Amino acid sequence: MIRFFQGFFILFLFSCSPKDTKTYIGGGIVHPKDHFVVISQENTVIDSIRINKNGHFHHKFQLDEPSFFTLRHAGDFQMIYIEPQDSLRLRLNTLEF
Repeated sequence: MIRFFQGFFILFLFSCSPKDTKTYIGGGIVHPKDHFVVISQENTVIDSIRINKNGHFHHKFQLDEPSFFTLRHAGDFQMIYIEPQDSLRLRLNTLEF
């Protein structure tokens, strides 16, 4: 019976961990033309995200309110709407863009 309560207590501790409040954006670029994806908000550059050798990128940041963001890669751009705690995965083929 003690083992049951110990197991229940451990399960309770792990289930009470704080929620992740970060916003994630990532994806893949087929035939990348550059080594970076630039993310900006209202003409202000937030960060440049490095594209790895497999053509993937990933970025995690804190977002307090919903907003439009612009993703730029080698002269091409795409606007997206992101809300807090969103998790977005994108795929771009630069030959078909």
